[in-house]
Amino acid sequence: MKTFTLTRSASCLAMATSLVFSSAAWAQTADADAVAAPSAAEQEEPALDSGEILVTGTRIKGVAPAGSPIISIGQEAIQATGATNATEVLRQLPQVFNLGADDSRLNTNQGANGNISSGSAINLRGLGTDATLVLLNGRRLPIANNVGATSGSGGFDPTVIPTAAIGSAEVMPDGGSAIYGSEAVGGVVNMFLRNPFDGAEFSARYGFADGFDQKTVTGALGKTWDTGGIMFAFDVSLRDNLEASKRAQFTDNFALYGGVDRRINNSNPGTIQVGNVFYAIPTGQNGVGLTAARLIAGTTNKTGVNEGADILPEQRRRAAAINFNQDIADGVRFNFQGFYSNRRAIRAQGVAAFAVNLTVPRTNAFFVHPTNPAAANVSVLYDFSADYGPVVRDGRVTAGFGVASIDADLWGDWSGSVYASYGRDRERTLTNAINSAQLAAALADPNPATAFNPFGDGSFTPRATLDKIAARTDFVRQFTHKNAGASLSGSLFHLPAGPVKIAVGADYQHVELYSANRPNTGTANNTLFQETVIVPTRSIKSGYAELYVPVFGAGNSMPGLRELSLSLAARHDSYSDVGSTTNPKFGIVWKPTDDLKIRGSYGTSFKAPAPIPAVNVLSISLQNFVDPTSPTGTTRTLWVRSGQEGLRPETATTWSAGFDLKPSWLPGSELSVTYFNVDYRDRIAAPGNDTSPLTKAALLTDYIIRNPSAALVTSYLSRPEYTGVQENPANILAIVDGRPKNIGQLQTDGLEFNARYGWGTNTNWHIAGSAVYTFNYKQKFTRTDPLVDFSGRINYPVKFQGRAEAGWASGGFSATGVANFVSSYTNDSVAPVQKIPAYATFDLALRYDASALVKGLTLMVDASNVFDSAPPVVFNGTLAFDPEKASLVGRLIQVGARIKF
Repeated sequence: MKTFTLTRSASCLAMATSLVFSSAAWAQTADADAVAAPSAAEQEEPALDSGEILVTGTRIKGVAPAGSPIISIGQEAIQATGATNATEVLRQLPQVFNLGADDSRLNTNQGANGNISSGSAINLRGLGTDATLVLLNGRRLPIANNVGATSGSGGFDPTVIPTAAIGSAEVMPDGGSAIYGSEAVGGVVNMFLRNPFDGAEFSARYGFADGFDQKTVTGALGKTWDTGGIMFAFDVSLRDNLEASKRAQFTDNFALYGGVDRRINNSNPGTIQVGNVFYAIPTGQNGVGLTAARLIAGTTNKTGVNEGADILPEQRRRAAAINFNQDIADGVRFNFQGFYSNRRAIRAQGVAAFAVNLTVPRTNAFFVHPTNPAAANVSVLYDFSADYGPVVRDGRVTAGFGVASIDADLWGDWSGSVYASYGRDRERTLTNAINSAQLAAALADPNPATAFNPFGDGSFTPRATLDKIAARTDFVRQFTHKNAGASLSGSLFHLPAGPVKIAVGADYQHVELYSANRPNTGTANNTLFQETVIVPTRSIKSGYAELYVPVFGAGNSMPGLRELSLSLAARHDSYSDVGSTTNPKFGIVWKPTDDLKIRGSYGTSFKAPAPIPAVNVLSISLQNFVDPTSPTGTTRTLWVRSGQEGLRPETATTWSAGFDLKPSWLPGSELSVTYFNVDYRDRIAAPGNDTSPLTKAALLTDYIIRNPSAALVTSYLSRPEYTGVQENPANILAIVDGRPKNIGQLQTDGLEFNARYGWGTNTNWHIAGSAVYTFNYKQKFTRTDPLVDFSGRINYPVKFQGRAEAGWASGGFSATGVANFVSSYTNDSVAPVQKIPAYATFDLALRYDASALVKGLTLMVDASNVFDSAPPVVFNGTLAFDPEKASLVGRLIQVGARIKF
């Protein structure tokens, strides 16, 4: 059994000061006694239930987590934004980086192209969506395995929880494995369901932009009684697809912007290739009787890989959540929380997915060769879109979770809790494809009534033949999570500053990762399917303890020592397949005055890979990669991705230091500054999972094989995981290995700012803002590479990003304006290196209390990107913009109403 541990001597703490304004929607927990983080102004009922977990980052009741910053977002703050789901709400925090999995992109960065179900996850500090732990009322949730699953461990998609169900969301951008276990490297997001309340509320919104619209209806109902209560909430969202044809920058024809035309020669009509010479198949003809005389050397037919694609998929989402509690005896309460969600995302993927290099035998009824009529075959660069339409990925996700607990008051201030939970996330993706055997037979067919015809301008193959060739891939992944545990919390003894408190507990988890692949692309005909099923499991036994020691406090405070408290937490996790780990965390809080709190934390974290036996379902495809060493500009490449074989856990050391200031001489103001430092080792990374790997050959030498043998190429093309069209191995001039490996190290540090100032009585004003400045984002891709700072480069965190806000409210009317800013960065994926300018957008939120017309009615207007600012031009693979830094939706207007009873 392999054992891994995380220990390192504590580093010295660093501090920095600066003032940047923080969003009014975000309230920073600043005082150790501020346990109920959301303020009354932010929500109408408490967000925290009566269970054991009272605040994120600690399991001790009645204290705040020592040393770690906590950001809380209340229900009213959620309603005040134009966000239509929980992910959009959380991504307004600068600490949440817009990298990795999201339904707005299919790039390779941080495993985004593995997001085949079009989910949207949270990425704290840019460490990956699989390195951010998301909880519901302090409990673990079933992860969405296709969301950012670089290491097979995936991440959680918060959109499955209705926004109307969330009482508050707390974000701890700090390592949390000592409290919660695996995945809490970048930090923890803890969503608390609303407590039961009396009444009901409903809201509806309609949003529209150029060529795009969305509709959202949410509601929450509650009922309380003397011994308990219940809350139920739901969410229904319908969003149209946004077509690539609606936005000019969703293109690979960079010549439109002064760059290089990167459109491909796989098209319809196609392009014939003989050696390194191309011959465009003429337009305006059906492929019958085509002669060599009409094929002109040095000509091509080009097609943009994004033609027919969707920028955003059509999405239909339904979700419901419940929170129930009931006293069952004096001091004993039963609690149940849960949710259910289903989502369907339908996305057209464009020409790239249907672009193939056909080897057409001389026996083909329509065969023509530009130079040698007696040749055994000819290569046609072709696009099936005219025959079948675009490749459409139909992703369907169902997720459900329920946790039951019994909490009991024991003796003194001691309490105990036992709980059990069950969760499941099931994702199925259907994609249209081609049956290789039937295609080969149709290409070799001498009968013009049944042969496949790749030589026309359009589709001229008989429908019966196309029906035989048509196939699909059917991929299912299901993650099941069972969890049970018990805990105790209370005071050990009293010091002059207050009670010394402790929490102890034990936890058991069992996870199952079901993976099934059922394509008919490589079978003898499309009525046969080849099924591969893998069901690895894992069990985890854990024990933890946490100690809180007040050294100075109300009972013995003195000048310069109004408060001094320490915390120590440790957790031991024993895995059935990857060994065991023990992770400590230390925290300190010092208040030299009542206005100022200084804090620091140090700890270790880890993240386990997918359960072993590993889910080794490879993705094998053929690509025309841009290649500066090729005379044609591109090289036909075999690209191997996915698979999790032999992966080990990742480990990290994290520490932070900062202060929270609430000056008594300036009521209504607050400022928080945090320095963070993360050293992330044995990072699971896939450097070869890159859409331009051959342009980075010096960096990716270990992952590229030039001029591979025909036997090696054939060994990959004959595997069942290859679902594409068979091609001549001699045409494959490179193999790129994009499988994940434990080869990376990442070191990052920076400053986070949150601040707010509000004033006024009958008329209220506020200014606020939040920001993150990244000093370093150093990374290496092999064990022998030096660490290189990638901050401020494409696909990595920018140096500075933030939000600034100003708001006014009077007489039932409120207006809030927000400026979103991303600093300039460099695009070093192209030559010469491109300097990308800073980018800013402005949002506006208007609210009007129309209770004078209808009791409880609020009218809402939200405008995102008010000035319809176009993103900077970025030569980014096959796009002329950067979807991680900007959106092509443009100005989005939402109108809506909310009513309370």
